[in-house]
Amino acid sequence: MNTITFETKCYENDWRFLLRTPYLDEMIKRCGITFQRKQLIINNVKDIDTVRAYAEEKVRKGVIDTYYIAADYEREALDFFQIDRDSFGKGYYYSIAELVGIYLSETTYHLHFSSDAIMAPASESWIPEAIALMDNREDLVVANPAWN
Repeated sequence: MNTITFETKCYENDWRFLLRTPYLDEMIKRCGITFQRKQLIINNVKDIDTVRAYAEEKVRKGVIDTYYIAADYEREALDFFQIDRDSFGKGYYYSIAELVGIYLSETTYHLHFSSDAIMAPASESWIPEAIALMDNREDLVVANPAWN
C-alpha cells in the first residue's frame, strides 16, 4: 500500500502566516486526499521557542502530526545523502529544510509544498494520478501540479 507524507516548511518571514492563521490547514485540505503523515520543517527562525509553541498548537489541533527543526537534523541528512554542505553555495540556508524533510520521511511518497504554494479551491486531486504514474514508470520520480 502506498503511503504519503504532506510537508511544508516555514522560516522567519512566513511562520506567522503559516502557523497563526488557518492557511496551513487549508493547504492540506485543498490537496483532496488523506495523508498518512503531515509534517512541518522549521528553518531559519529567530525565536525558535515561539515558533515551536505555535507548531505544537497545530499538532494538538491535528493539523499536522509532527514538526522538525531543520538544524537538529542537518548533519544527519547531509551524511546520509553524502552531500557536502558547501556544495549548496548560498542556497544552503533555504534548501536544507527540503533535504531534512526527505531524510525524515517515513512514507512511500513525499509531497512537499513551499509555504507559498496552495492548490486552488475545489481543485481535483492530481496526487493519485501522479502516484499511479510513478508506480508504473521507473523513469518518473517527481511530479508537480500545473495550472494548465
